[in-house]
Amino acid sequence: MNCNQEPIRAHSIQNSGVIDLIALGGHVVAFRPSYSSEGLEVEFKLVGRNHASTFTGLCNEHDTKLFLPLDTKPLDVTDREQLFLLAYRSVTRELHAVMEGAIKMQSGYLSRVERGIDPEDDFSPAGMRATQHLMNSYLTYEYRAVNYDKPLISGNFDAIEHDIVLLENQLPVIAVSSLFSLDHIEVDDDVARVVLNVVPMSSDRTLVVFSYTPADRRAAKPALDRVLMSQGAYQKYELSRLILSRVENVLLSPTHFNAWDQGKASRIKEAFAGTIMNQLEVPDDPAMMLF
Repeated sequence: MNCNQEPIRAHSIQNSGVIDLIALGGHVVAFRPSYSSEGLEVEFKLVGRNHASTFTGLCNEHDTKLFLPLDTKPLDVTDREQLFLLAYRSVTRELHAVMEGAIKMQSGYLSRVERGIDPEDDFSPAGMRATQHLMNSYLTYEYRAVNYDKPLISGNFDAIEHDIVLLENQLPVIAVSSLFSLDHIEVDDDVARVVLNVVPMSSDRTLVVFSYTPADRRAAKPALDRVLMSQGAYQKYELSRLILSRVENVLLSPTHFNAWDQGKASRIKEAFAGTIMNQLEVPDDPAMMLF
């Protein structure tokens, strides 16, 4: 937090090794939610691999040093340090996103106060939203500081636990890196938080890694049973529905995406927007399959 070096576009999903497997002509397809006067709009946007899944939360020195054990050798599911760093990268990206969002919300609220739209010394919906974003930002900062920064400094990589699913005979079509919360499940003074990484490993194997603190794992696993306890196509389908309901940092293979018909893409957009705007459940619809 005290680094004063210039930030870079650090990848939350590995550019070399992972994006390599899903890119076509140096591009991938990303989910891009945006807001306008018409409300929320969701695009599947073709983006260059060097800009895909990036965030400006780290300088070059810290990004290189922190993730050296992860970025310089193949991912090994028995390597606790690598699994820890895989989750740490997702948490850091989410922390940057919520802090950036909180700053924007607070700036917007203060602008409304300056223009006389909202009262300076009384409650308003805009002020409440800005405060909620600040609180979420603080809780996410505390979550990383306690559960990830301290173990990182001490080398206690067993402080984070993992559930691993290996998808065999699976083409490299999707990559995910995300920290999300299960807001209906309370753990101590916070809610249950889960890190999800979907990592294509080769032309026919994709790794799915759920990472959590021990307390979060105990609380969250029943909510993840449909993924963790199933197999085959149904497991991929339930994982797809989980991704659409909780995750925004998703990259797709253009080859795979181009094989979707317009109806499938439209229904996925509608479901994804519904989870953000109205907290709707992702429908039980075969079109929701992302794999």
